[in-house]
Amino acid sequence: VYEKIGGRLSFLNQVARSKDMLHTCDKICEAEKTWFLNNCWILGEEMDDDVMDQQKYASAAMVLAKALVDQEKERGSIYDPETGRVLPQVPLHKAREIMTRADFIKDYDHINIFTIDAQAMVRAASVPMLNAFRQICNEEGFEEHLQATLDRISAIESLGRTREIVAKDLISNIYQIQGRPDKGQGVHVSVKAKEDNVND
Repeated sequence: VYEKIGGRLSFLNQVARSKDMLHTCDKICEAEKTWFLNNCWILGEEMDDDVMDQQKYASAAMVLAKALVDQEKERGSIYDPETGRVLPQVPLHKAREIMTRADFIKDYDHINIFTIDAQAMVRAASVPMLNAFRQICNEEGFEEHLQATLDRISAIESLGRTREIVAKDLISNIYQIQGRPDKGQGVHVSVKAKEDNVND
C-alpha cells in the first residue's frame, strides 16, 4: 500500500475504509494519472496553432515530469527512516530552467501536480502522481511524441516571428531593403534608378 500511495492521510483514509485495499490504491493512482493527463497532455506534431499557449503549459509539465522520472532511474529508490520514501526532487530555480519557463510552476502547485516545499524544492505532488509520471514517461513512443510537440511549438513561434513584405505595382527599377527588425531597427525600402545599357 505504501509503495502505491505513500503516506498521505487522505489516501490512507480511503484505503482503510475499503474492503479491497490494493484495488483502492490502483483507483487512486488511476485518478491521479487521469487528472494529470486532462490538464497536461501533449498533442504532438499535428496540433493546431490555436492551442499553442495551452500546449506550452502542458509540454513544460511533461518535460519536468520526465526530468523527475529520469532522476529516479539514475539514483534508484531512496528511503529515509525518519521521513519515509524520498521522492525525486529538484530546486525551484532548476525546475524553471528545465521547463524554460518561470511562470507555470506555481500553477502546477495549485492544481496538485507538482509541489514546492518550504526549502524551495520541487517534486511530484504525491506518490500516486509520481507513479503517473513514471507510467506516462515509460510508454512506448512518449519521448518522440514529446519532442514532436516541442518542435511544433518552436515552428509555430518561428512563424509568428516571420514578417512578410508584399510588393505591388512594381516599376522597372532596383529596390533596396535595409534594416534589422530583430534589433529594433525599422525596415526601409529605397528605389535606385535602373542603369540602362548604352550601346556606343
